[in-house]
Amino acid sequence: MRKPLAAGLVWVLLAPACYNAHGIRPSELPRLDGYPARPIEVPDTAGRTITLDRKSKIYLYRVGGDRVGGRFEGIDVRGGRLIGRIDDGQAVDLKLGEIQEVSVDTYSRGQTIAAIVVGSALLVAGIVIALAVSLEQPGYCGRNVCSP
Repeated sequence: MRKPLAAGLVWVLLAPACYNAHGIRPSELPRLDGYPARPIEVPDTAGRTITLDRKSKIYLYRVGGDRVGGRFEGIDVRGGRLIGRIDDGQAVDLKLGEIQEVSVDTYSRGQTIAAIVVGSALLVAGIVIALAVSLEQPGYCGRNVCSP
């Protein structure tokens, strides 16, 4: 009983990471030069300014629908090309004209904290309910032998 409980607690506390998805125009890609050495602010397609940092995930959609991306270790934009490396080791070298769409997932610390708090509260509530139900079972005597 303790191992599943401990595993559940670890999952609730460590698994949530909330991201917000944004679209940015391919014309904004030159602004990513030097990412992620410094946070970069770019407008999304809705006109809001978003900040890209080391936790952001960038996905590039090529003409034809192929997608490449994730968490970039570095991006250089030069000579009409986007050159970079994703944290899984994959190298990216695309002509800017080949990229028809850009999607960015930005990490939300506030939403992640809220998810952890709510998840922890639900876990504690579940444990309390399980204990209350098990204690209400007829014939429960703990480690002692029950006599009817």
